[in-house]
Amino acid sequence: MNAYEAEINILKLDMVTLSTQLKNAKQKCSLLEEKFMTEAEAEVINIKARLDYVNTFNKVEMLKLKEMFQERMLSEKIKQKKDLDEGCNRSIESLGNLLKLFE
Repeated sequence: MNAYEAEINILKLDMVTLSTQLKNAKQKCSLLEEKFMTEAEAEVINIKARLDYVNTFNKVEMLKLKEMFQERMLSEKIKQKKDLDEGCNRSIESLGNLLKLFE
């Protein structure tokens, strides 16, 4: 074998080595991409879960606020009715006193 053939064989080995390294690099890239996608999907699931929690919390808080508002409105209406009843009772009492004056 002459020097030329030896150089060709060395270049062929280099090509095989580079081809193997390329194949390994592609596999690593594929694994990294798969890992990244898995992590990204996990993060998306995590974010969705947190959003669901926040939405549920907000709904509960809104229901509590609605209930508090309704209780205040009911309390205010009861107070208004009580004030109105007292006013009516005073008016009736005044009318009764006026009738007594005319008797």
